[in-house]
Amino acid sequence: MNNHCFSVEHAGLYGVEEAVLIWHLQFWIRKNAANSEHQYDGRTWTYNSAKALATLFPYMTDRQLRRTVDSLESQDVVVKGNYNRSGMDRTLWLAFSDETIFLTLFHSPEKVSTFGKKHSPKTARPFAENGDSLIGTDINTDIAQAQFCSAWEKYPKRPGANRVAALKAWNARLKDGIDPDEMIHGVSRYAAYCTSKNTDGQYIKQPATFFGPDMHFRSEWEDESKPEFDQFAGAL
Repeated sequence: MNNHCFSVEHAGLYGVEEAVLIWHLQFWIRKNAANSEHQYDGRTWTYNSAKALATLFPYMTDRQLRRTVDSLESQDVVVKGNYNRSGMDRTLWLAFSDETIFLTLFHSPEKVSTFGKKHSPKTARPFAENGDSLIGTDINTDIAQAQFCSAWEKYPKRPGANRVAALKAWNARLKDGIDPDEMIHGVSRYAAYCTSKNTDGQYIKQPATFFGPDMHFRSEWEDESKPEFDQFAGAL
């Protein structure tokens, strides 16, 4: 029996069914990238027919699968394409909106460079015959993403906040050598500041900006309206 896997962090960010599909897409898009297959318009793609998807995910209805794909598209995780040779062909093409987040920064594509045959709808098999996942794991990246989830949960609510863009900025700071605990502490200070000022959601910084090159997480974020302690008060 095949085992379908997913990232707990992705499930928390995007939804459980979405996380299962992300895991599936990561395998095939990494494999296609390693083999220089299905690369169009600056992205690496994977494709499947509705019938093939239904076979791969028998526990999801057609409606659930469409909803899951649409959900990932609306959350800026995937983009849809059409590179079919026939106008009558309804095969669905999917790519990650930002491969640096879902491929490069999670697991190396070289890990799948020698797997199996080239991807085609007839031979697509996302899991090993013995039921084990073909995708390696890296505990360091898992910890880093768990830390991002912690920061995301603490971050003050901002309408239209883009989690993918925030994660990209977060990972960029990690590459710069920034301690993730420093960013988490900065989030806590900013959240407390916004609460004390009763900041309207539309005026809260976008998380991607907060974790961006200006490193707003290093600001003190103190409520300047609070009176400072006068060490000479009451002195004779």
